[in-house]
Amino acid sequence: MFVGLANVRVPTLQVGATYDVIAPPGSNARVLYGQIPPGSVLAVPLPAAGAVGGHHRLPRHLPGLTIAGRSVAAMAPAPAGPVLLICGSLRAGSTNAAVLRTAADLAAAGSVATDWYDGLAGLPAFDPDDDHDPLPAPVADLRARIAGAGAVLVCTPEYAGDMPGSLKNLLDWTVGGVEIEGKPTGWINASALGGAVGTHAALRTVLTYTGAAVVEAAAVAVPVVRQAVGDDGRVADPASRTAIGAAVAALVAAAAEAQAGATA
Repeated sequence: MFVGLANVRVPTLQVGATYDVIAPPGSNARVLYGQIPPGSVLAVPLPAAGAVGGHHRLPRHLPGLTIAGRSVAAMAPAPAGPVLLICGSLRAGSTNAAVLRTAADLAAAGSVATDWYDGLAGLPAFDPDDDHDPLPAPVADLRARIAGAGAVLVCTPEYAGDMPGSLKNLLDWTVGGVEIEGKPTGWINASALGGAVGTHAALRTVLTYTGAAVVEAAAVAVPVVRQAVGDDGRVADPASRTAIGAAVAALVAAAAEAQAGATA
């Protein structure tokens, strides 16, 4: 649950009530009357008019805040296409997949669509000789889904000191196309104990080479241990969910800004 830069849909809040708004650590959030120390709680009164079943515009100085314990979510205006979710792990019970499921839930709460890319295992090994029309069907599908996405979010483990070969293969197939060029892109490093740094440095290198627009606020480390994943395959830890939500909100905001710039 998180608050971005747009209208906040408040279908379940009581008219005229006051709710706690939490500034996540490191947010450096500002309100009109000064600084909110990271981790502090700010009481924000909701207006009586239009609060229930409608929208309440929070100050634009409150990016990345969360309203604790309430069914409230908002982001910047949804991009024209969904956020494409790419998991670098193929294993059942993947923590990285759990992070992306959580991201999808949080995005949906903010009325932002997501598209779970499920074709990683079916991509052929990259061969430059095959990188022409007609493309192999799985490659054509990958490029079409990137083209139709408003943004891309990756979550990957590290294998043998680098990104999984299947994910690198996917990225190799994006080089010959222009679909990812300028596309707002981020990643969540869920590895515990500060791991997978090399993998995500390599991911940055490859994405930059392809022309993807890396969104720094959505390129974050959110360590998630397996015990933090619930029986529903989602991350249950509140702090981790807040960090995941903030990354998604930043990615959506960047996508909306890019879209606005393209149509200006």
